[in-house]
Amino acid sequence: MLFVLKPSQIYLELSEHIFLQDFAEFSRNLTKIKNKGVKIVIDDVGEGYSSLKTIAELNPDFIANNLTTTEEAEALLELGVKYGQGSLFDSIGISLSQ
Repeated sequence: MLFVLKPSQIYLELSEHIFLQDFAEFSRNLTKIKNKGVKIVIDDVGEGYSSLKTIAELNPDFIANNLTTTEEAEALLELGVKYGQGSLFDSIGISLSQ
C-alpha cells in the first residue's frame, strides 16, 4: 500500500540536545524544508545548548516542551511561536494565543 503525504502533514521534530557546529548552514537548510510546507517542532527547550533567541531564529511552528508558567508561554508568543504543550494547559497542542 502506498501512502502519499503532503508536506503540510509532516512534522519534523528537532531536539535541542544536539549541538550544531554550523548553525547558519543548518538554519538555511531548515528554511528550505519549511518553505516546502513541513512543520518544525522543537522539543526539550531549555534543556540543551540553545538560547530562546536561537530557537526563535529557527521559527518553529510548535514547541514540544513542558510549559508550566504563563511567562514561558508569553515569551514564546512574543517570539512568534503559535503552539505549545505542557502542564500549564493540561493538554497537548493547544494554541498559545487561547
